[in-house]
Parts: sequence; structure tokens; C-alpha cells
Amino acid sequence: MSDVEGVLDTNQKLIPEINSTSIKELIDNETITGGMIPKINNCLDVASNGVKGVVIIDGRKNHSILFELLSDKGSGTLIRQWKTCLLYTSDAADEGLGVDLGGRRI
Repeated sequence: MSDVEGVLDTNQKLIPEINSTSIKELIDNETITGGMIPKINNCLDVASNGVKGVVIIDGRKNHSILFELLSDKGSGTLIRQWKTCLLYTSDAADEGLGVDLGGRRI
């Protein structure tokens, strides 16, 4: 929880999801600066140690945690170590195997 909406782009618009590769680029091009850098580094550390994702959420908004948990859109910036995008065969679909296609839900 923070006092900002999440990670913002150069136009001050919320970036809904980022991964370790885009984080490095955003820090290098100074889109992510100041106090957001330690927040991002801590989130990335958690995400690289087995947690599927971490979210920076605006604590100033009412019910922001509920919105993050119960909606597909989310309420802040989701940080993942890498974005999973798996394709599967029709055999896997027939067996009901779940696949993360990289959507907002963790």
C-alpha cells in the first residue's frame, strides 16, 4: 500500500502491469524515480523469490484492496518477475489443465 496510484508512465497514467525486464527499462529511462525505486525493488525481490505477483495499491482509495482482489482489472500496478504466457495443445484443454495466459489475475 502506498500514497500513489501505482507505477505511472511519462504521461502520469497508471501502468497496470510490469515485469522485471520492463522495470529495468523504466528505471533506466527515468520513468520510475525517487521513492518508487525502493518500492519496486522490494516488490521485484518478493516476486523473484516464489511469489507469483506483488501489487502496489493506492491506500488513499476506498476499498482498493477489495477491488484488487475481486476484479480482473485490479487497482494498482501488478509486478511479476516475468509474464507467463503458455500455449497448450487440445489434449491439455480436454484434460482441464489450467494455464496462466498472463491476465491480471495472479
